[in-house]
Amino acid sequence: MSESSTREKVLWILSKAGGRPVSGSQLAGEMGLSRNAIWKAVKSLQDQGYEIQSLKGRGYVLRSSGNILSKALIDNRIRELSRENSVPAPRLIVLDSVDSTNTYCKSLDHPEIPAVVAAEEQTAGRGRRGRSFSSPAGSGLYFSFAFKPEFPLEDAMKVTAVSAAVTHQVLTEMTGKEIGIKWVNDLYIGRNMERRKITGILTEAVAGLEEGGIERILIGTGINCFPWALPPELEGIAGSLWEEGEDHPGFTRNELLARLIVSMNREFTGKNSLDSDRWVDYYRSHCFVIGRKVLVETAGRPSYEAEVLDVDDNFQLVVRVLDGTEKGRRIYVSSGQVSLRPL
Repeated sequence: MSESSTREKVLWILSKAGGRPVSGSQLAGEMGLSRNAIWKAVKSLQDQGYEIQSLKGRGYVLRSSGNILSKALIDNRIRELSRENSVPAPRLIVLDSVDSTNTYCKSLDHPEIPAVVAAEEQTAGRGRRGRSFSSPAGSGLYFSFAFKPEFPLEDAMKVTAVSAAVTHQVLTEMTGKEIGIKWVNDLYIGRNMERRKITGILTEAVAGLEEGGIERILIGTGINCFPWALPPELEGIAGSLWEEGEDHPGFTRNELLARLIVSMNREFTGKNSLDSDRWVDYYRSHCFVIGRKVLVETAGRPSYEAEVLDVDDNFQLVVRVLDGTEKGRRIYVSSGQVSLRPL
């Protein structure tokens, strides 16, 4: 067993103990290693930042996994949750740093998907319309879920919106926070004009030249979990799930990521059709731009002010134009972006 595998197995056993001491001899016996090898593994984990306490005569206790992404903890939690849902677990890759998790996913061989690539930081994270996505180490979740779609192209066009709804459900269930969906792919925390962006989703399709269809879909997700030093251009715009001064967040990045992966895998992998009917009602009920005045920006035409009337069954934004020669016209917006106007 390699040193890395030994550390991961020790970490998993201590995590499963739920705060109870596990003796060095028990760890050694279960793993078929010497107690000295166990001691070295524990010391290495402590050096990485894991809070593992040694209790004389009783053993080791994992007090906290800290703010560290652990492949062992995430992978095993995914497998547990996947068994509960009878869904095969996807392959998981956890990196310290990467330019972009979506870019990395594009390099994976076809047999390696479905797969998830997560990273502590992205050095060139991307959002929609070519914008950069700030992805500093230790403050968020940055991951991409890659899968081969079995459903038709018209369903593939709905993946971004369904991803936003799935992510919203997991985040609200785990945190209890008031989170809203901003059409089409962003999640915001707070109310009215005090809302701050906490999540962005970038969906990309990779064409299969031989098959003449979509070889894989990549769902890149960035979630701001904890506060960080904001660059000037994001002040007043970006927020985080947990803010300074609040009680303990009540969630770990490892558990949050595991639940998001299992939820996405359940919705998108191995399905002949996307269950969008179930999600469109959920999406509408949490989309805070409905009923609001917005500025609509789409390719090929000047921006215009409009009132948002609804989100249709294809996740298009239904708006009524408020100015110009098209005033009063109803338009179905399938791409672009909207920004809220003052109340």
